[in-house]
Amino acid sequence: MKLCFRNKKIWFIVALIGLGVLLVWSLKEGLQESEKERERERPINVASRLSVKDGESIITVDKAAQVKSGITTAVLELSSHIEELKIQGFVLNIRGQDALIQITPPRHTKILTAPQIVWVKGIAGVRVSASLAQIKENTDIQAAGNNLYYLASKEKTGFFPGMNITVYFPYGSEIQGVVIPAKAVIWSEGKAWIYIAKDAEHFIHREVSTQTPTEGNWFIPDQKLIGKQVVVSGAQLLLSEEFRSLISVGEDKE
Repeated sequence: MKLCFRNKKIWFIVALIGLGVLLVWSLKEGLQESEKERERERPINVASRLSVKDGESIITVDKAAQVKSGITTAVLELSSHIEELKIQGFVLNIRGQDALIQITPPRHTKILTAPQIVWVKGIAGVRVSASLAQIKENTDIQAAGNNLYYLASKEKTGFFPGMNITVYFPYGSEIQGVVIPAKAVIWSEGKAWIYIAKDAEHFIHREVSTQTPTEGNWFIPDQKLIGKQVVVSGAQLLLSEEFRSLISVGEDKE
C-alpha cells in the first residue's frame, strides 16, 4: 500500500516537472515569435531613405539593410506570349477530377484547329490551364456549332456545373515582354506596382498592367524591362518605407 502511494507520488512529481518544462519551452517560443514579428514591423534602418531626381522617387537601402530586411531581387528575362481573346465559358459537368467546359469563340474568329491549351480563371482568381477534351465534338468544329470543349482540374479551379466562367483563348500574334512573379507585385490605391533596382542600393517603383495573367504570374509586354532586377521579396516593405519617408518630409516642411 505504501509502495503504491510512493509510486503515485513519484509519477505526480515527474508530471509536474514535465509540465514545467513544457511551459518554459512554450514561453521561449512565444518570445521568439514576438521578436520576429517586431522585426518584420520594424522600419528599414538607413540613413538616407528617399530622394527625388527628375521627378522620380528613389529609395535608398544599403546592402546590410537589404539582408536584414529580407529584400531580394531577380532578373526579368525575355518571354513571349500569344495574344488572347477573353471570352465566356460554361461548366457543363464534372468528369472524375476535371470540369468539362464548353466555350464558344466569337463568330468573327476563324478557328481551323482548336488550341490544345486554353486558360481559365478559377474561383480564387488564379489562372489555370485547361486541355482540349478528347471527345468527338472537338473533331469537327463546324459541325459542333463552333463550340469547343476543354477539361480543367476541379480542385485547382473550384468549378461546379452550371457556372459561367472567364476563358483566355489564344488567338493572335506572338508578343514579347517579361513575366513578373506574382510575389513581386504589390497593390496600392487600386493599382499594381513593382520595385526595380536601379543599382545595388537604389530602388524605384513602376506601375504595371495586370491585363495579361499567366499561371500564377503576370505577363508585361514591355521589352524595356528585360534584364532589369525586380524586387521579389520585400517590395511591400519598400512601399511602406517610401510612404513613411514622404510623410516625414511633409511634416518637416510644416
